[in-house]
Amino acid sequence: MGLAKEISILIPTFRRPELLRCAVMSCLGQTGIDPDRIEIVVVDNSPEASARDLVGALSATGGPSLRYVHEPKPGISHARNAAILHSSGEFIAFLDDDEAAGPTWAKTLRDCLVRFGADAVLGPVTFEFDPAFSADAAFLQWCYGRRWSGATGDPIDLSGTGNCMLRRSRCPTDRPPFDPALGLTGGEDLRFLMELKARGGRVIWCAEAGVTEYCPPSRATMSYILRRKVRHGQLYVRRLSWVRPVPVGTLLGRMAIGAGQCLILGALGLLLWPLARTAARKCLAKAALGAGKVAWFPIFARKDYGKSPAIR
Repeated sequence: MGLAKEISILIPTFRRPELLRCAVMSCLGQTGIDPDRIEIVVVDNSPEASARDLVGALSATGGPSLRYVHEPKPGISHARNAAILHSSGEFIAFLDDDEAAGPTWAKTLRDCLVRFGADAVLGPVTFEFDPAFSADAAFLQWCYGRRWSGATGDPIDLSGTGNCMLRRSRCPTDRPPFDPALGLTGGEDLRFLMELKARGGRVIWCAEAGVTEYCPPSRATMSYILRRKVRHGQLYVRRLSWVRPVPVGTLLGRMAIGAGQCLILGALGLLLWPLARTAARKCLAKAALGAGKVAWFPIFARKDYGKSPAIR
């Protein structure tokens, strides 16, 4: 009988075959941990099971156990919940299907969790862009990269679960860990971590456990970035009521701040556009964030998950 799995690496995927290949290969090459103690679970959220053959071919290359799970119910929440259900490791690591991890990534996250006695750990995300956008690299890293000024082991403000490891024992068992209602709009991972902290869990930073995420040209356009920032602003306000009731005055205050950001920074961005393009883009991105704070109501939430990668 084989050794019990210590680490489960979970990769939800949706119609990204080449990027998925890179993600899985980076996990198959993990070092510092007995391969028999690691399992990789790929959950395919496309209705046509498009990743089945790819995962089958990669599973024959050796290394840690690689398993394919088909979850046809649309939504990233369903994919994440299915991944947890079909895994067994004491430590659960999430990697997005457009990310690639370094060879000691899983060991570094695990060691950090154990050393600091934390319940979840997040690592940095560096974005790789198409060479055509090299001139905008600094702005795009500002938009997309996950950065943190604290040291390894410090508590961190909440973020998503791309490049994250958590203890299985801290996942709720009386309900799905990730809220299915947020499966098409996103924010399910943010809510999970918020609820974990509300139950007394510790979420910390690990500066040494970085991953690289590929950003296709479709996500480097200003129109996409503005839509993304609007969504972030919506989540910023919506999350206030996820854990406990929030006073109406607090919501109105956030909306007022958002309106100010939208009007002032939007105007400043337009004025700066001919003179300082990077500064103008940052102003417009922050203005879009403010617009999202105003239009935070669920009726305005975009249901982008489950669409083709090019649209998303």
